[in-house]
Amino acid sequence: MGLISELKLAVPWGHIAAKAWGSLQGPPVLCLHGWLDNANSFDRLIPLLPQDFYYVAMDFGGHGLSSHYRPGVPYYHQTFVSEIRRVVAALKWNQFSILGHSFGEYTDQQLTGPGIGLGGKDRSYCPTAFPCAYEICRER
Repeated sequence: MGLISELKLAVPWGHIAAKAWGSLQGPPVLCLHGWLDNANSFDRLIPLLPQDFYYVAMDFGGHGLSSHYRPGVPYYHQTFVSEIRRVVAALKWNQFSILGHSFGEYTDQQLTGPGIGLGGKDRSYCPTAFPCAYEICRER
């Protein structure tokens, strides 16, 4: 599955960059990279996952191709959670899955709570490098 588009989503400090793969009609999956990393982390993984999903890997602010915050503005976890909310709103997603690696999974837990999936459904935790990828593949 090849990259289908690169996205630039407007935010008050500039833009959040993202990459998308798969069918726009597929269930959406937001991919969150690790600390000091970027959306390119998923370039080799996404082609190995089920192809009937729509995957969007975002660059957190100050990472990859996303705009840095203004000088003097600190990078807090809660700010990254707000970035996820902004991306989801820009994409007009009501329901979606999250695939998080390292810092991305930790930030996901700040958004949804540990062990709870979006929509309040229980989510099992698998301590692998890409825990949500494990869940997607296991369900297939």
